[in-house]
Amino acid sequence: MAVRDQCPSGSVRQVARSALETVGREGADALPAQAYLVLSATRGWMGDRATLVRRSLQAFLEEGPEPPEGPATGS
Repeated sequence: MAVRDQCPSGSVRQVARSALETVGREGADALPAQAYLVLSATRGWMGDRATLVRRSLQAFLEEGPEPPEGPATGS
């Protein structure tokens, strides 16, 4: 949402809007791919806020997906 609301580039804001719409339509499974698209689109956005946003997106992508919850196995 920060990209959609704060990035000065209209085309980058549009990528962020589209990503949010896709996640709304497809659910959480779409988050990693959409986060990557937004991260890629922000390469030309400069400044402190841009750096913070890119770091947050990168950290999210590096964490990877949450493991599915299921019955515990063990002895």
